[in-house]
Amino acid sequence: MQFKATQTIAKFKCLQADCPDTCCKGWSMQLDDKTFAKYKGTELENAIAYDGQNHEIRVMKRDQATDHCVKLVDGICGIHAQKGESMLGDACSLYPRVIRKFGEEMLMTGTLSCPEIVRLSIENNED
Repeated sequence: MQFKATQTIAKFKCLQADCPDTCCKGWSMQLDDKTFAKYKGTELENAIAYDGQNHEIRVMKRDQATDHCVKLVDGICGIHAQKGESMLGDACSLYPRVIRKFGEEMLMTGTLSCPEIVRLSIENNED
């Protein structure tokens, strides 16, 4: 299978604390099963909230006062800074990347809900 990425996604770098509309505020970033298992029984378990009628959806907990993820410290993910990218859930580590399969090709693009993807898309009209 062949994998391709747009030029925009190849240039993407998260703005972290400089982001004008961070995905770490106001979003229910879901926690995948593999990452949930890593967090369970550790100090990271307190970063998990439960959504859905039967609490079947696990998300990163948000601070009620700021609506930011409880692990956001000075605009930077504390989990990423202290534990490394391998400890991030799929939603956090992949966003704003989107992967789609077209026949035998996989294409990675970026979602326009990310301000930096929008900026790069406008700047780079070759995609």
